[in-house]
Amino acid sequence: MKNLEKSIKGQIINDYDRIFTPLQVEDLSKIINNYYNVTTRQIVIVTVDTISPYKDIQRMAADLGQYWGVGMTEKNNGLIILLCKPCRKITIVTGNGTELILTNQVCKEIIDKIMVPEFKDGDFYKGIKKGIFELISKWE
Repeated sequence: MKNLEKSIKGQIINDYDRIFTPLQVEDLSKIINNYYNVTTRQIVIVTVDTISPYKDIQRMAADLGQYWGVGMTEKNNGLIILLCKPCRKITIVTGNGTELILTNQVCKEIIDKIMVPEFKDGDFYKGIKKGIFELISKWE
């Protein structure tokens, strides 16, 4: 994707499972847009109520990222957070340029230590928001 504003505007937060309130969507969108405007790095959040026909949430997220063109083509600097609340699954999938810094291990630690504890308390918004801030802090 060459330009987040033109290409996926309105699709930064894809809350298909309706987990977030409109104000929460607005807040997360502002954080992600501000980060993009400073760095050109693209973050997309997707919530779904099923991963079917997929069996692997990571494969689904990777396919979505590829299909939507998340990240600038020449930098491959995109990232998707995919959450399926009913499935009790979450993944963070990065582009090739991003995974040099945000390795699978780093992403797994952010999920396990930052996001999941908030999810267990029933606060998916707080878990996602804290996870985004942690990803941003490590992606410098």
